[in-house]
Amino acid sequence: MTGRAARWRGRSVPILALLALGCVGDRERPGGPLDPGGSARLSVRLLAPETGATVLTGVDITVRVEARDLNALYLDGVGFVARRLSEGAPVVDSAAVRFPSRSDSTHEFMLRIPNSFQTNTQVDIYGIAYGVRGANELSEPVHVTVVQCTDPVCE
Repeated sequence: MTGRAARWRGRSVPILALLALGCVGDRERPGGPLDPGGSARLSVRLLAPETGATVLTGVDITVRVEARDLNALYLDGVGFVARRLSEGAPVVDSAAVRFPSRSDSTHEFMLRIPNSFQTNTQVDIYGIAYGVRGANELSEPVHVTVVQCTDPVCE
């Protein structure tokens, strides 16, 4: 055996192991987020608050949003938007969180209705699912009724 062959003989096992590991690993699932022919089929719903709930101004309420991609792993964010019932009213509050693509997720957000809102103001809250390539879906709205809090704790 020549000197050159003897030097490589002890190293061949680790080199072969590295080459073999390069051939295995995570691969993109067909229909996954990087599949150029794939598309999102998003579903979203609000788990909280419930329609018809009464909310106090100045007090945090939980908005829980559940979102899914019914096709594959195309969901990459969830959020919510709250606005007054009247047409063209400005957004009361909104929030969103983005994450690596997956099939489903549930997130909780906090919403505080401003103290300036009068009692019996209706606020509509929508959940939002964000998918890859700009896809998004709005949930059916949840309607809540505002009661103006006059307690100093609410301020």
